[in-house]
Amino acid sequence: MPVFVVPKAHIDLLVTAALHYCLIDKPADADVTGAMLWSENYRSVNRYYREANKAPLYIATLTRFRYHPVAVLKAVDGYQHQILERPDSPPTRASAWCRALRAAVETELSPDDRAIVRGVTGTLVPAYQCFAVYARAPWRVESLDDVPLADRPMPR
Repeated sequence: MPVFVVPKAHIDLLVTAALHYCLIDKPADADVTGAMLWSENYRSVNRYYREANKAPLYIATLTRFRYHPVAVLKAVDGYQHQILERPDSPPTRASAWCRALRAAVETELSPDDRAIVRGVTGTLVPAYQCFAVYARAPWRVESLDDVPLADRPMPR
């Protein structure tokens, strides 16, 4: 799968989820976190394609919606694929941040949902990757309207 710069909406989903899961304390911190995530994505794409593009200024567009945890996990999967970490390189701030978000989101899933199972292609995956909501959720978030919502509203 080719590497690409994720759309701003993709970063917006990640930082909105981080606010819900208390990885970001206040909305103003979403701009800084989103800028870090987008810059790391640009750095990886630039390295892959031997380019020198700069990430645009990031200003978060947050929503009051609570997105389905499995949809958030797919967005994390999609983002992490785009930052192309190599096994021989030290982890980046973005990858550490994604691991923290993944751990926070997974607390909403049962142990059975997180269990490793054989997926449709025969590879071993977390069970939630076999759910219909994972299939419906976008790998590349172009619009937050395309992301499945959770059953419960986000608290105010």
